[in-house]
Amino acid sequence: MLPKGCYVALVTPMKSDHTVDFEALNQLIQWHLNSGTQALVILGTTGEASTITVRERARIIETTVKQVGGQIPVIVGAGTHSTDTTCEYIQEAALLGADAALLTTPYYNCPTQNGLYNHFYEASRSSKLPLILYNIPKRTGVDLEPYTVQRLAEDCSSIIGIKEATGSLERLKALRQMLSASFLILGGNDDLIYPFMQHGGDGIISVVANVVPEHMLNLCHSIFLNEHSTTQNLLDSINPLIQALSVETNPIPVKRALYFMKKIESGIRLPLTPLSSEYELPIKDALGQLGLFNAVGASV
Repeated sequence: MLPKGCYVALVTPMKSDHTVDFEALNQLIQWHLNSGTQALVILGTTGEASTITVRERARIIETTVKQVGGQIPVIVGAGTHSTDTTCEYIQEAALLGADAALLTTPYYNCPTQNGLYNHFYEASRSSKLPLILYNIPKRTGVDLEPYTVQRLAEDCSSIIGIKEATGSLERLKALRQMLSASFLILGGNDDLIYPFMQHGGDGIISVVANVVPEHMLNLCHSIFLNEHSTTQNLLDSINPLIQALSVETNPIPVKRALYFMKKIESGIRLPLTPLSSEYELPIKDALGQLGLFNAVGASV
C-alpha cells in the first residue's frame, strides 16, 4: 500500500554535456530520504523520461532502488504511446525492484475512451506491480474521463490510484464520488494542493518538493490535520517559489533552481533548453526568501 502525502516528481540530474549525473542522483535521493519525502517518482515528466535512453532507464531505476534501500516507495514512470512498450517498461520496473509504476495516457495517438481502457487493462495484465494512472491532457492531448477510471479501478486490481493533473476541482470531486476511499487520488498541481486535498485528494506528486521537500511534507501534514493557520503560513512562504517554477515548461525552471542551490549541474536535454535569462531573477528571489540562495549566488 502506497502512503498518502507528499511524493516528489524527481528531476534527472545531468552534467553540462547532457549525460546523466548518477552521483548527483544519489545525493538528491539521500537528501529526500533525510527530508522525509514519502515516495520518489522517477522517470516522469519532471525526470525528462521522453529523452532518456533504454539503457539509461535501467541504470536510473537500479541506482534509485539501491540508494533508497526499501526506506520509501520508488515509483517509475512507465507510460508511453505504445501499449507493448508500456508493458515492457512495467515489467522492467518490477524486475529492477520498483514498488509501483506511473502510467501516463498514450500521447499523440489520441485514443478513444475505449482505447484508453484497453491500453491500461493490458498494462495491468503485464505485471502484478501496482499501477498509478496519470491524467495530464495539456501534455498528452487526451483526457482520461472519470467513468473510464472507474471501469479500470473495478476491473484491474493492480490499478490502485491516479495522478489527476487537469487542475479541475470538479474533476477531483467526480472521481472521489465514483471511486472507493482506498483508491489513491494524487494531485499534480502544486498551486492547487490546498483545495485539492481539502476536497478529497490524498496528496501530491510535487515538482516544488524537488526544492523544498520538508516544506511540502509539512504542508501536506498540516492539511491532513486541518491546521489551517499553519497551512496558510506554509503556503505564503512557498507560493513565490511555486509561481517562479512555472515561468517556463517543467522541468526547465526547477532544474535551474536546483542548479542555483548547487544540487545539480546545468544539464537539460533538447528539445528542452536552459531557462531564459530574464526568468533567473524571480527564481533567485524566491529561493532567497526561503534562505536557499544568497545575494552573491551561493546556496546556503
